[in-house]
Amino acid sequence: MRAAFFSRRSAASPPPRPGGGSRPPQAARGRVFLRLDGKPRLGHEWPRSDPPPPGFRRCPLRSITLAFAFLLALPALAEEPPAPKPGPRDKCPVCGMFVARYPEWVASVVFTDGSAVFFDGVKDLMKYRFRMDRYGRGRKAEEIRSIHVTDYYRLEPIDGRRAFYVIGSDVLGPMGKELIPFAREEDAREFLKDHRGEEILTFERIDSEILKRLD
Repeated sequence: MRAAFFSRRSAASPPPRPGGGSRPPQAARGRVFLRLDGKPRLGHEWPRSDPPPPGFRRCPLRSITLAFAFLLALPALAEEPPAPKPGPRDKCPVCGMFVARYPEWVASVVFTDGSAVFFDGVKDLMKYRFRMDRYGRGRKAEEIRSIHVTDYYRLEPIDGRRAFYVIGSDVLGPMGKELIPFAREEDAREFLKDHRGEEILTFERIDSEILKRLD
């Protein structure tokens, strides 16, 4: 239904020009229109086009562009695949032991091409990181995509770069003194207290000097 409208002279409008003539431009402002809801509205207040319906939102081009860019980035935002499991013939590249025999100590490095190497403890994994020229068989640190270690209490793989490690405890791994990993810092503190540990370290604080204390 189209809105009906009429015009009338506003009290604020100037009187007609003597001798007739066309209406001055200001007079157009005195017109009153009826909207569909029946409420009058002055002509100078009337929008150039009907207002959008309630709840309508404009979608500028920039919003569309940002949404498209987000969709393109979804693969990069996807969660890391689960930690791989060692097979019965997978050996630690540092000590040569069969890793699958020690599931509670398994650690792994996954490369960008999807291949992985396994270790029978965090200590050997760190040795591998610091001496890839010796143990990496041509691999480089830049090729490492993810690192997994086994939480000591939960016995499940966790992100090695975000884990907390206790050193100097009375708990020994397959290769003797070990870095004992935990996903939660409070678990690491509890273990430190119960097993006479020396210190809690984050991944970034572990260096070759720390490893010398464990040999």
